[in-house]
Amino acid sequence: MYLLQIDGNYYAEICGILGVNGNKASDDVGEGVTHAEFVSQFFNFQNASDTETAFGPLFDDHQYLTNISQFPVPYVFRKRGVLSLLALDQLFDVHTIFNETLEYRHRIVHDANYRPNIPRNFISSAEALFVLLPQIFAVWVAQKYDLRYSVLNLANNTVALSKLNGLTEHEVPYIFSIEDLIADDWVISE
Repeated sequence: MYLLQIDGNYYAEICGILGVNGNKASDDVGEGVTHAEFVSQFFNFQNASDTETAFGPLFDDHQYLTNISQFPVPYVFRKRGVLSLLALDQLFDVHTIFNETLEYRHRIVHDANYRPNIPRNFISSAEALFVLLPQIFAVWVAQKYDLRYSVLNLANNTVALSKLNGLTEHEVPYIFSIEDLIADDWVISE
């Protein structure tokens, strides 16, 4: 919804795809509901096609998953202090894992007779994908729209919010790993 409100071209293209008449995203449709809120209700993100339709217009080729899975982000392995470039397609086949995860989810939720037989290695890939994909997309959005994002300062080993288009030589976007999210040794500093 935020992207619909800040990017008029994206909003207009989504309205065209959905066949909805939209003025400005910030205008009210009625009773305090904006056009962006109204349009966002057309997407449920329960399959790859819906996700591509929703986010594809942000890219020239309308290929959301392909572009985000190939988008290189500097990545720091927190405990080891190793800096490298990470692109999701280096880890696994993003399209396959994305589609299969949503298919498993649909079966588990909607078919009481379904007995899942999910390979162990698939679960770790799906977990990594759904932790990393939204963060990498957020870095892409932050760079495109000059927004603040979590940044690691390599000089003093701190994570803070900063605009990605003005990083110093010691700063890189910070992608939180699964280990980061469950770690209990974070310290809040001023």
